[in-house]
Amino acid sequence: MAESVLFKRLVQQAIDEKLSDRLAHANAANPRLSALFEFAGVLLDGGKRLRSEFCYWGWRVAEDQLPKIQDSTNTREAALRRLAIGAASLELFHSAALVHDDLIDNSDFRRGNPATHRWFEHLHDASKWTGDSAEFGRISALLLGDLLQSWSDEEFDNALAKLDDPAYSEARQEFNQMRTDVTYGQYLDVLAGKIWNTISDSGQLELAQQVMILKSAKYSVEAPLRIGCAFGGGNQDARNQLSDFGLPIGIAFQLRDDLLGVFGNPELTGKPAGDDLREGKRTLLIALTRSRLGELKLKTFDSKFNTPSMSDKIIADLQEIISDSGSIAEVERQIQENALKASKTLNRLKLSPELEAGLSDLSLRAMNRSS
Repeated sequence: MAESVLFKRLVQQAIDEKLSDRLAHANAANPRLSALFEFAGVLLDGGKRLRSEFCYWGWRVAEDQLPKIQDSTNTREAALRRLAIGAASLELFHSAALVHDDLIDNSDFRRGNPATHRWFEHLHDASKWTGDSAEFGRISALLLGDLLQSWSDEEFDNALAKLDDPAYSEARQEFNQMRTDVTYGQYLDVLAGKIWNTISDSGQLELAQQVMILKSAKYSVEAPLRIGCAFGGGNQDARNQLSDFGLPIGIAFQLRDDLLGVFGNPELTGKPAGDDLREGKRTLLIALTRSRLGELKLKTFDSKFNTPSMSDKIIADLQEIISDSGSIAEVERQIQENALKASKTLNRLKLSPELEAGLSDLSLRAMNRSS
């Protein structure tokens, strides 16, 4: 079995064991807490696992620098299992971010299932409980997201407990910075939806770029690479080189996501067509579109954008405006530009053929996905 395949299984095993352990603890406190775990299991079952994979290949880059990890089979297996626990913490954090993001955006669906707050809302309705079901859904989702963040931190500490002191400190710093960046990005994302009418087109483009980098690009690709490298004992220089490679991939990853949020196939994305248009997400795609429209079309676009009850006809109208503006071609150009930048960096790293192929393949999957 290829080691990368084994690693994925170890990550899922670590997630399953964490949920099982926490469920047993919750049931001992009160069996009614089990509802929290039912949907947590749905969130953490499968998914693309891109962050785990980038973490693994960051670890392999450190291994390339410091071959000591290969001293014995037992040492390597123990290191791989420890890394899988650290990667599981990234997946737990990712799930927490999705729960909170859907709550903030008031999304209805995630991966073809009801979003977390909608799931709890339906549970309230089906159980015929008293009070406002939407309020119960929002509060329950907020608490589940907080729980997932807490469990993520616990898992990360479990993984760190067996690292040497210098690696412990550096891996923890990378993890903490990732969480801070995501929170900054989330706030700026919310802010962008409120202040867009008070800032210039260039200001909107700059803010959209900052949101893309902090909220997604760093924590989706760059941070997992750096964390994996730190787990393997990789030094600051190695992590910085991985940043030069990973950040452009992360930007391309999010740019692709922006396109899918407007033009994606619902059967593949698990979300309704044009969902980002309904939610009023001020992505770089939207900022580019607005900067290219004449006064009349801009007024039409703004009057229809961010309408929760948006009809299919309005979605089609907005999609046409975006297409005609040329912003799709510009986003695709930026995806390719970032891909080329990352490729040149990868060549400079002078890694083994296996590592270069692994990172290249994973990056292509991240940038060219359809869901």
